[in-house]
Amino acid sequence: MVAVIVTALSVHSVRQRVQRTVQAAVSTPLPSPTPLPPQLFRPTQTAEAGAYALTVTSVQADTQGRRPYVPARGYVYYVADVRLKNTGQNPLAVNPVAQMFVRDSKGTVFAPVNGPVDTPLAADTIAPGEERAGQLSFLMLQSRTGLRLTFDPNPVAAAPVTFDLGY
Repeated sequence: MVAVIVTALSVHSVRQRVQRTVQAAVSTPLPSPTPLPPQLFRPTQTAEAGAYALTVTSVQADTQGRRPYVPARGYVYYVADVRLKNTGQNPLAVNPVAQMFVRDSKGTVFAPVNGPVDTPLAADTIAPGEERAGQLSFLMLQSRTGLRLTFDPNPVAAAPVTFDLGY
C-alpha cells in the first residue's frame, strides 16, 4: 500500500512539473521573424536570381490593340518587353504562361494572353549563356492598379523576381 501511495505521489509530482513546463512554454512569446519584403525591380533594371537574369525593358498600356486583339471598352492590354538570360550552368526551361504573371493591388492574378505583340516570348529551353527576348501581354480592366510582374521559374531551383510595372 505504501508503494501505491509513493507511486501516486510521484505521478502527481511529474504531472505538475509537466504542466508547469507546458505553461511556461506556451506563455513565453517566441521571437517573430520580420518578413523581408521581396525586392521590387523597375522596368529597365535587371533582376538576377540564381541561374537567370530578367530585364523588363519597357511596358506599354494599349487600349486600341489591333485585329484580332482589340480590347473591349474599359479594358487594356499591358505589353511588357522582356529579356531573359540563362546565367547558370544548366539549361533553363521557360514557359511564360506557367511561370509569369501580373498581380494587382487587390491580389488578382493575370496570366499572359495572346495580344497585340510583334514578338511573343515563347516557351523554350535556354542554354547556359544564351538569352531570349520577347513580349508578354496581359488583358485587364483599366481600373486595375499596383501592377507587378513576377517570374517564378521553379521554386526549388531559383527565387522569383518581381517588377513594379508603374501602373
